[in-house]
Amino acid sequence: MGDSLVHLPDKDTVEQLILDCADSVIDGGSVILSLRDYTQPAPTGPARFIPIRADDERIFTCFLETVGDVIQVHDILYTRQSDGWQQHISDYRKLRLDYRWVSEVLEANGLGIQSESLHQGFITLHARRTA
Repeated sequence: MGDSLVHLPDKDTVEQLILDCADSVIDGGSVILSLRDYTQPAPTGPARFIPIRADDERIFTCFLETVGDVIQVHDILYTRQSDGWQQHISDYRKLRLDYRWVSEVLEANGLGIQSESLHQGFITLHARRTA
């Protein structure tokens, strides 16, 4: 659940995870996966900067870049110190998975899609093992 699926290193690993899930689920059992919809390229220019949260002690912003089949996420965190603000920067990548492809992989492994829902940019897929 959450946005974990897109943190896997590549689509082959996603397929292997789904295969492992399919092998582990009993008849009638369910697999529920969710992922952020990154099918569209990340915003560009000033729109790519996303304020995450801010309070008196921290300011957290990120920005996104589309790099082929991944979204490169750059986190910028400012924390208040006794002598001023300190900047911390990190980055990581997320796979740009199309939920329709994930659905196809689930179905190819014997997990029929029961429902798909979209809420605040997250797509949740409910698949069930059929006898």
